Amino acid sequence: MKSCAFKFLLCGKACGAFVVLIIFLPLFSFSEHATDSLLKVANGNGPDSARVDAFIKLSIRFNANDPSRALGFGRQALQLSLKSELKRRQSQSYSVIGNVFYIKSDYDSALYYYRLAQKIAGEGGFRRDEATAINNVGLVYINRGDYAKGLDNQFASLKIREEIHDSDGIAFNYNAIAVVYLQKGDKKNALQYQLRSLTIAQLKKNARGIMTNLGNIGNIYYEMGVYDKAIEYDLQSLAKARELNNLTGMANVYGNLGNIFTKEKLYSKAIEYYDLSISIQERLGDKDDRSSNYHSKADALRAMGEYAKSLDAEKLAYFFAKETQGREQLAVAYQGLALSYEALGDHANAFVNMQLYANLRDSINREENRRNVTEMQTRFDSENKEKQIALQDQQLKVQDLEDQRKNTVINFTIIGLVLMFLLALLLYNRFRIKQKANKELESAYQVIEEKNKSITDSIHYAKRIQESLLPTEKYIDKSLEKGKRKDEPSGHV
Repeated sequence: MKSCAFKFLLCGKACGAFVVLIIFLPLFSFSEHATDSLLKVANGNGPDSARVDAFIKLSIRFNANDPSRALGFGRQALQLSLKSELKRRQSQSYSVIGNVFYIKSDYDSALYYYRLAQKIAGEGGFRRDEATAINNVGLVYINRGDYAKGLDNQFASLKIREEIHDSDGIAFNYNAIAVVYLQKGDKKNALQYQLRSLTIAQLKKNARGIMTNLGNIGNIYYEMGVYDKAIEYDLQSLAKARELNNLTGMANVYGNLGNIFTKEKLYSKAIEYYDLSISIQERLGDKDDRSSNYHSKADALRAMGEYAKSLDAEKLAYFFAKETQGREQLAVAYQGLALSYEALGDHANAFVNMQLYANLRDSINREENRRNVTEMQTRFDSENKEKQIALQDQQLKVQDLEDQRKNTVINFTIIGLVLMFLLALLLYNRFRIKQKANKELESAYQVIEEKNKSITDSIHYAKRIQESLLPTEKYIDKSLEKGKRKDEPSGHV
């Protein structure tokens, strides 16, 4: 049995309910009274921002146990945030809608909404929300088995959270990264990132986070076969669980310790811890994990040669597996029953149960194969869609560049034409001014010409008058001649 403290992170639908919601759950704690208060705010006449926040919290509140209702609240949050142009809350609304589809294992839809959330948060500079959306995109890829893209997105989210000093978000990224590395068989890196997450939980004095991280580290050491370290961290996790009175955490650690002691062939001690885990699970009504513990206890009893007790434990494992309709647990119980009957010499029942095990295992394998094929097809289709989107984006970028080039050419052409027009206008204006100046000069010249002519005419006129008043040369000569004759002496005495 794997520790429930770690199984939340490993994979599957149950895992999704935890890994996505851990982003928001530290911010909000809910009770029935709190739910009623949120409904009152959401449906009231207060500010739109407060109403959107209430719808978002309600979506988170109902995400795990009533996805349809959670989706309705998410869509109401989105509709109101779009109407009021509340960009950050639009991003958050897309995220909570994506969470619903994530829990329903509708990863295509989840990815679509997470990317919308990422786009809006990135454009608006809402870095915390952007990191959350990128983280969620990574979780989708992790659950699809595309660990490379899962890690890329986790590290991208981690980078932003480190830049804005979001320690809670950083701790979550470390957890998710540790899960991927463990799934890939890289236990060393898984341990490294889980220890980093523990350090943050300790600095923040987050007792629940410390408990979970300690249990996770114990599980990694268990997978590595380093059982003394696994026990050390499990016991620390158990101490924290007791301090918090966290029954689920206590039951998980007891089961893990039972597994370790079974590996070390300390069967009596292992059974003791399995019984402690089972007693708590009875109080919690946890049938699924009880089935696992009963089967593990039966394994230890068979190893001790206690075949009759082993059969009783396997029957209880079968009963609870049947109650929960857990096909995997049921197959394990059939196999355990066959082994116990065989050990007791009841070959007929051993054969019947082994046949039931084989048939159910074949059915599970066929279903798993079909699911794997479907997931591969989904991944293939998704990757093709992503390539198409990338190609369309590239084409749009090329078109944008071409449009920019055309606009630049048009703008320069317009500017050139305007400059040519202004130059022509300037030249025309200068021509008009010159033409006007020439006309003025010509007019002035004409005036001067006229004045000159008038002056000349006046001079000629005066000259004529003067000439008319003055004696002529002939007259003067004649007068002078007369004078001379008078002055000459006469020839008579």
